[in-house]
Amino acid sequence: MAYLRIPPSFLPNAIAKLVSKLEVELNTRVQAEAGKIVDKIRSEGCPADLGRAVQKVKGLSDGIGKLQSRMTKLKKLPETLLIPIKILEKIAQVILSLPVPQSPSPVPGLPISVTNKLTDLIIVTYEFIAQKKEDAEAIVAIVDGPSIRLEFVNIQLQRVNRLTGICRVQASLERKLEEGELTFEELVARGLINDEGGFVTSDLGRQFLGGKEGRSISDLADEFNISNEQVVERLKDANINSVSDLDDNDLQIDNKLNDLLNKLDGLDLDVVADIRNQLDQFSTKPVDTNIDGDFFHRGPNGILYKLEIRNDIKSPKIAVKRFAVALDEENVVVLEGPKSFASDTEILLNEIKFRLDNQLS
Repeated sequence: MAYLRIPPSFLPNAIAKLVSKLEVELNTRVQAEAGKIVDKIRSEGCPADLGRAVQKVKGLSDGIGKLQSRMTKLKKLPETLLIPIKILEKIAQVILSLPVPQSPSPVPGLPISVTNKLTDLIIVTYEFIAQKKEDAEAIVAIVDGPSIRLEFVNIQLQRVNRLTGICRVQASLERKLEEGELTFEELVARGLINDEGGFVTSDLGRQFLGGKEGRSISDLADEFNISNEQVVERLKDANINSVSDLDDNDLQIDNKLNDLLNKLDGLDLDVVADIRNQLDQFSTKPVDTNIDGDFFHRGPNGILYKLEIRNDIKSPKIAVKRFAVALDEENVVVLEGPKSFASDTEILLNEIKFRLDNQLS
C-alpha cells in the first residue's frame, strides 16, 4: 500500500534477505545432509557405518538448533512491532474524541492552522499504524515457510535418531552371530529374522521413513508434480508439520524397539551385556547453572525454562531410555521431549528447545 505522508518501509525486505540466507543454509547443508541419511536408511536399512550416521545426526541436530534460535528471534518481531502500535491507536482515538473548538483569530478557540497540523499528525499516525501492521503480516508470511521446512527436517532427524537405537541392536546381534555366541536358529525362533532371511530391524527404516513424514519436501514435490512452496502450503494446511501430529508414528517406532528388546530376554548374558552397552552410550555433560547455558532456554513467550534430562521409568530392562523436560518458574513440567536411546545430551536438549520454540510460539 502506498502512503502519502510517510516513507515506504524497508523492514520486510531486510527480513526477507535474512531469511533467504537462513534458507540457503537450511537447504544446502542441513536438509541436503539429512536427506542423504534418510535415503540411505530407506534404501539399505541400517547403515553399515552406523557410528558415522549417529555423529552426522548429532551435528545436524546442533545445526537445526542454531537455525531455530535465529528463526525464533525473527518470529518475535511482529509481536514486538504491534505492542507500541496498540498504544498509538489508543492515543489517536483519545485525540479524535477530544472536542477541539476552532475559529479564526482573535475569536477564542484554536486557530485553523493548529487544527490542520493536528489533523496532519493524526493522518501520519494512522498511516504509520497501518504500515507497521502490514510489516508484521509480511514478516509472518516470510518466516512461515522456512519454519515449516525446518520443523519438517527436524522430524526426519528425530525419527532417524530413534531408528539408530534399533540399528545398534542389529549391529550387536550381527557381531555376536559372527563370533558364534548366537545361532541363526535362535534369532529365527525369536522372530528377529524376516522372510528374506535378513534382520527385521532393517525393515523398520524403510517402514518409518517411507511415508510423507519420512520424505523430503523435494521428494513430495516430485511425486505430486508441484513446487516446493506448494508442498509447504499443503503441509501447513494439513498440519503435518506439527510435531505433536507425528507423535503417534514415533510411538510406533518406540513400540517396535521395545518389542524387539523384549524378544532378546533370556539370551546369553554376554550378548545382553553387549546390546546394553550399544544402547547405553550416553554422553553426559555437566549441568550448567548459568541462565545463558544449555540447561536453560527462553521460550517465545518470554519465560525462562529450566531443562533437565530424566530417565524413563518404563525403560526396557536391557537399557535406559532418557528424555528432556522443560520446567517453568514454579518448577512445574510444561513440556516433555521424546524418550529415546539418544547417545548425547545435546540431542535431547536440542529437541526440547525446538519443541518449546514451536509449540509455545
